[in-house]
Amino acid sequence: MGRWMPESHERHEIFSREYYWSPAHKYFQKDYYEGGQWRRLKNRLSDETIALAMVTGENYFWEEGYDQSKEGTLHILKPCVDIYEKMKMSHSDREGEFIDENGELICFDPSVYQNCKPHLLVRKNDFLRYLSDNGLQVIWTVLGEKNIIWDWSSRRA
Repeated sequence: MGRWMPESHERHEIFSREYYWSPAHKYFQKDYYEGGQWRRLKNRLSDETIALAMVTGENYFWEEGYDQSKEGTLHILKPCVDIYEKMKMSHSDREGEFIDENGELICFDPSVYQNCKPHLLVRKNDFLRYLSDNGLQVIWTVLGEKNIIWDWSSRRA
């Protein structure tokens, strides 16, 4: 059926600390680059818009290089622009971590420092306040695949 639900896009054309403020980051915040804030959910039969959805995270990806600025490949989930700005976040001194106005950790991707897959974690009460203040609700999407697996050993001649 294809991948028709909005998904986070992978960005590797800009540097990690260019997020949110730089002309390079702003350049990719367009629908053409899958960087627009709102994505339309459509009825696939009628093409009618059902709802608007905001993808809450951005995949930052930087391959291993020879510039000595890092030890290996970086793959970090970062909050989208709307969450970053409205929750008044800023970059922490540590990569993949974001702090609030009081300098407290409010959002991070544990995979930067732990052996796990990338996840975007946000302090619950602050995120719930963001949703309430902006009249938003969370919609969870799941991407799955259906396969038929045949057991050839049980096949009779």
